[in-house]
Amino acid sequence: MENGENHMEPWVNEQLAHLEPAEGWRPDVERGLARLPALNRKMRVRRRRLGVTMALFLAIGGSLFVIPGCQAATCKVKSDNLAERLWNSVFRPRDGLLTH
Repeated sequence: MENGENHMEPWVNEQLAHLEPAEGWRPDVERGLARLPALNRKMRVRRRRLGVTMALFLAIGGSLFVIPGCQAATCKVKSDNLAERLWNSVFRPRDGLLTH
């Protein structure tokens, strides 16, 4: 027995046959070149949107470290900034650990 190679070969050949182009098909170079500027424009817009989205997330995430956490005397979770307050509200510190 050859580790199932005889069983795989027909399946591989069938899959490769599906990749063959239709009979008589020829690529349309002029049409492809005409589509390139539109595709470039589309990708530029996507990259710009991704950049703006990433900048927004970074700004929001960065602001968590700048905004004061809690200034009230009755604050249940003491912290220096909002990010630490959110962390401590989810993961309660043990007594004596992670305290100021």
